[in-house]
This record gives sequence, structure tokens and C-alpha cells, in this order.
Amino acid sequence: MIDVVPAIIPESFSDIETAVARVAGLVDRVQIDITDGKFAPLRTWPYKRTPDRDFDALLHEDEGLPYWEKVNYELDMMVMEPEEKLEDWIHAGISSAVIHLESTERIEEAIEKARSFDIEVGLAVNPSTPNEALDQWMEKIDFVQFMGSDKIGFHGVELDEKVLGKISSLRKKYPESIIGIDIGVNEATAPLLVDAGANRLVSGSALFDSTDIKSAIDYFKNL
Repeated sequence: MIDVVPAIIPESFSDIETAVARVAGLVDRVQIDITDGKFAPLRTWPYKRTPDRDFDALLHEDEGLPYWEKVNYELDMMVMEPEEKLEDWIHAGISSAVIHLESTERIEEAIEKARSFDIEVGLAVNPSTPNEALDQWMEKIDFVQFMGSDKIGFHGVELDEKVLGKISSLRKKYPESIIGIDIGVNEATAPLLVDAGANRLVSGSALFDSTDIKSAIDYFKNL
């Protein structure tokens, strides 16, 4: 069965509460996409203002992530130098982190920090980055997340179809790996992505814009 991960790009903490309420009990994890206005052009919560009261409450364990007892939280770190921000998010309650290969020259440090706190770690890679850049890290990570476009940090972006070949190539080279795809995942593209070798689908618009989110999730799961 395909692993389906709803993705949320939050403008505020309440955006997370609202979105997770719709999928709690339907999926094992949700992905929170954060951007700092540097690696990706826009800023999301909690970087829209500093300090952020809700984020500070999470860090001090005065408040927990919504529905934390029902879902695991994965953080897609579309930020520069994620290794410097990761520990705060671990204290906030995430159980998995996605590090973008293009976001830092200290990939090993980021991976080791995640491992030291016993959370899962994956590497994300843009379509313009050669697959070979992943090779030295494959034995040290839990999964790969291909980005469906170089235009990251937005919902509703179309799939760059060259990623299909990239997924297929990595699947042949690492047949047992977890290979995810984020951006451009919808009812039309998902079968193509699964046929290419993806076994993890990350989607925002196709799920949260659906009038029947359970049916949308089930569709992806059963491809």
C-alpha cells in the first residue's frame, strides 16, 4: 500500500490545527512545510514574525502540536542551514525531518543531529539536481523525497515530468528504498509516479481541496 502524507503550508498555527483536524485518524503522519524566505521565496509560520507566541509555547512544552496523539509530524525544512534549526523543531514535537540537499553544505551534520534525537530523516532533491548527489547518503537516511518542481514552497505547482525518469532510475539502483514525491501529486499524476517507483505520495492541494478527503486519501493509498 502507498504511504500517503498530507502536506500543509501554514500561514499560522491555526492553519495546522484546521488541516490536521481533517486528516487525524486517516493517515499516520502529516508534513508541515516551513520556508524562511531564503531557500524558498515566501515565509511561512513561524518565520512570518519573530518571536512567534505559538511556536514559543511549543518549544517550552506549554502546548503540543494538534492531535499529536493521533498523527506523527514530519517537517519539510525548506530553509537555509536546517542543521541550525532542527533541534528547536525536535523539541516542538516532530518525529521526522526532510532536509533539502541544496539547502546546506553540512548535510552530514544535519543527518547526525536527527539521529542523535532518534527521529527519522529524509533527503529532498530538486529535479535539477542529479540523482548521483544522493549516493553517498543513501545508507544514512530513511527515505528520499523527490520534489516535483524546482518551484518549491507553493501549493498547486505542476509536475515537472522529468522527475518520473529520476524516480525510475533511483528505484532501479535502490530497489528497497522508500521514495517519495512532493509537488504535482494529484489524481492524474499519481498513477504515473507510482508506476515509476514512488511508494510515498506527499500532497497538499489534491487532498485538502477535495470535497471528500477520505476518498482522496484512499485513492492514493490503493494505487
